[in-house]
This record gives sequence, C-alpha cells and structure tokens, in this order.
Amino acid sequence: MAATDCLIFVLGSHNWQQESYFSTGSAMVHELQHKALNDMPGVHCYSLWPSNVLKTPEDRDDYRVIETDHEVPICEGVHPQSSLRFHSLSTDQFSKYMELLVTKCLDFINYIEQKHGKTLDFLMAHHVFNNPAVLAAVNQQRVWDGMKKIPVFAFSHGTGMMMYLNELDNHPEFPLRFYPWVRKAVCLFEDETEIQGVFTLTELQRSRFCNLFPNFPQTRVKLATLGYQQTIFRKLAVPENRNEWSLKWKQVLYEEIDESVLPLNIGNNKPLPDLHSFEHIVVFCSKLDKVKRLELLLTASKNWEADKKSILTLIAGSASKENIKTYVDMAYYDLRLKNTYFIGALMQSELTKLFNLADIVVLPSKMEAFPMVLVEALACGTPVVGIDTWACSSFTAENVGILIKENEDQNQMARDINDNVTKALSENWKKTKSEHCANLALKNFSNPRRVKQLLDCVKEVIGD
Repeated sequence: MAATDCLIFVLGSHNWQQESYFSTGSAMVHELQHKALNDMPGVHCYSLWPSNVLKTPEDRDDYRVIETDHEVPICEGVHPQSSLRFHSLSTDQFSKYMELLVTKCLDFINYIEQKHGKTLDFLMAHHVFNNPAVLAAVNQQRVWDGMKKIPVFAFSHGTGMMMYLNELDNHPEFPLRFYPWVRKAVCLFEDETEIQGVFTLTELQRSRFCNLFPNFPQTRVKLATLGYQQTIFRKLAVPENRNEWSLKWKQVLYEEIDESVLPLNIGNNKPLPDLHSFEHIVVFCSKLDKVKRLELLLTASKNWEADKKSILTLIAGSASKENIKTYVDMAYYDLRLKNTYFIGALMQSELTKLFNLADIVVLPSKMEAFPMVLVEALACGTPVVGIDTWACSSFTAENVGILIKENEDQNQMARDINDNVTKALSENWKKTKSEHCANLALKNFSNPRRVKQLLDCVKEVIGD
C-alpha cells in the first residue's frame, strides 16, 4: 500500500439495510459513508456493526457483523429490529455486551492492520454513547500491548444525547445511569484524551453536546451535515400506468383491528386503490412516533377529504405496535378517513418510486436531527412541506417548498398544513419546482461531497 493511503475503521450501532430487513437512519448513514469513503482514491474504510439476525458475508472483507444472542440495544425511540433499551439491561448484561464489542473490534482491527501493513489512521464511532467507549477501551488495550494509540472520532445522531437529556429530566423510563457513566466512569468527553473530535448534524446538536459535556474542547466539535445517496434517490420516468409501481405496496395496520367497521377499501394487507382515481398524492414518510407528529397530517387529511378534494394520502414508515395502533385508530375510528393509507416501511428503491409519484411530501416533525426524508424527496424532484425548525431551516427555500411556523395551537398547525398542501397542489408545485428541487439536493447534499468534508475535518484535527 502507498504511504499516502488513508485507512479507517468505523463502529456502527445497528445493522445496514438488507432486502426485507430494515434499518435505522443512523445505520443507513453509516453505510453511505462507508461506500463513499471506499470510492475515494487511496481511502480504505472497514466497518463493524452488531445484529442478532444478520451474519458476516463470505464474499466481502470490508465489513463484519458482530453476532449477538439478543436484540441490539437502543438508546430511545423506535427501531425496526429492536425494542430492547440500554436501560433494560442489567449491569452484568451491559458489561458483557461492551466486552463483546471490544473483543470483536480488536480482532477486526488486527486483521485490517496486518492486511495493509500499517496502523489505522483513525477510528470512527457512530453515536456518542457506548461505541466511543468501546473504541476508547480498544486503545487502552493497544497501549497495554505496546501498540500505537489511534485517534478516535464520534459521530452524533441525536438519540444518545436524547437519552442523556431524558435522564437529566427525571423521565420515569430513563433513570439516571448512563450520563454519569459516560462522564465519571469512562470520562469520554471530559477532554480530548479519549476522543479527539465529535461530529454533529446541526448547530443545535452541537450546542446540546457542548452543554452536556462542557469540558470537551468546543473547537473539536464539528458540524457534519448528512448527504443522500444520489444513485438511489433521483428523478425517474414515472410509468404511464402508475399502478405498476404501487402493486407491491400493501396496507399495514395491526392484527387485532376490527375491519368490519372500516371502509371496504381499508384493511390489513389489502392492496392500495387505483392511483389514477386520484388527482394528487400526498406522502408522509418517517417513523410513526410523537416527535414526527403524524397526527397533524392526519387532521389535515380530514380537512381535504371533507372538502372532497381528490387527494390520496400515503403514510410510509415503521412504528412500535403501540404507536401503529394509536395512529391507525386515530385515522379510521376518530377521524373517519377514507383516502388515507398506511403502507409500512419500504426499501429505499421503493421509497424512490413513492417520492417520484408524490406531488408533495410532508414532514411535520417537532424535532429533527436532520430531515433526510425531505432531502431525498427533493432529490426525486418533489417539493416538500416541513416545519420551520433549526434542522429544516438550514436547507429549504421557497423554490423547493415551504416551512410552516411552529405553533402551540396544534389545530392551527394542522390547518396550516392543509392550507399549504392544497396551495402546492393547486399551483402544481410538482411541475413548477421539480427541477429546482432536484438541483438543490444534488448541489448541496450529495453524499460524496459531504463525506469528503467530514474527512477533511478529521485530517485537520489530527494534523495530516
């Protein structure tokens, strides 16, 4: 290997997306960064992540899977493959999980360095909780073994910090446990001794991190905006028969639902209606939880259905059993919606078709680390309606959609969504803004561009 080659090891928190095996946003980001880094001349990136289902592939050596005998723990929120929170683990279970991660990292790092005949240039941990602690422990072991310590960076996605904030807010489901552990037991972010730099998605995240860890040098907390996969999310030629794309999509409700009281076209695993029977398609795509505020879109849907507008509303995304029941019941029992359909989580190739079919994509999140869904929709040439929060305001503009002002009156926000969606449809934003949308996404948020910026920041910190 040439002396100028850059050798990188990345530890992820969750599985990469596989056919019919969904993943989280942070894991998708991990995979996209991994691919983009390996596409750069002279850069070699290796990745490791845990799963209780997937296995290490036999035909690739650029990533491995840490095989666990239990679901992979999560900090908070909803995960498509796990409901096991770190707070549910006993002290012994947590210690054994950490030991497993450290052992597997050491094994893979040893293989990588022997293969390339050089020391890794840096290590990257996704999230600001247990993964950076694992890599700090890896360095400790290396020093004990007489080996060189490797610079470590952490990439924050938000859930770790949300877990800490829940602990500090005395949330009943998050007793104070891991924030003191990170600060006092492993001393991760008390200075740059263990972790040399931290990347955050937004300025607000950066501010939160600095408040949580005031002793960590703020000059080493860098902003790293995400990029989207432009080879997947792009404008496509929509087939003349739009139903060709929607044939695979089925309604995803919950097993115990009483379908006898639902409209005839609504039912678990039933097909979608003929797309050509509607003039417009409105799409929501995200996790179904209280942060994403799907209830605002459902209430808005009630308004345009009551006005007899020819609008089909499609809800894509995963949810806990409790949340899917909450939102399905709200849609069909409380609001009596007839033209709104839940279609569950879709693979990225199917999401691209969904965004291309949509006339508008709506994301009414209260908080968003980075609104990747809206960027991916823009890449497909589809205008967006979002909420004017710190995350969304960093990229959207009048020529690609609109941001609605936050309001304590949730009914007013639902009316604002209704008004702006109907305005977008009546003015045919899909036709007039489509090129602007796709160009903005490609210019500002292509994944290779963002990953290069991240790599440049790392080199700046480690002095290369």
